[in-house]
Amino acid sequence: MNQEKARSILRMFSGVADVKSLDPLLDEATAQVERMLLPDADRERPQLDYLCAALANLRHSQMLAAQSQLTYTYAGTVAKESDRGQKVPFAQALAEEYLKACADLLTCPASPLIQTGGQ
Repeated sequence: MNQEKARSILRMFSGVADVKSLDPLLDEATAQVERMLLPDADRERPQLDYLCAALANLRHSQMLAAQSQLTYTYAGTVAKESDRGQKVPFAQALAEEYLKACADLLTCPASPLIQTGGQ
């Protein structure tokens, strides 16, 4: 797996310009993928970079959604519902697609690893 490529993909998925701040999430996602890999899996497959980025993006989306339960305006009133919570189902679907794309490289079923509890 190539961390630099995964970081570039995470930038594309998350929309965050400086993804260096997301390195802890990417590191954890990479470790998670490493634990799921079959012993003889080809670790250079590009799909794995996308999977790491998608899992990191899912965690990032979940964190943003948790932080934005209530969004306050400058005047101190509660704003309309934020769209951050809507990003979680999309991020989950994206991660599931990359888990499927890597299924021949992985030892365990995908869905319990990325469930968000809301679906």
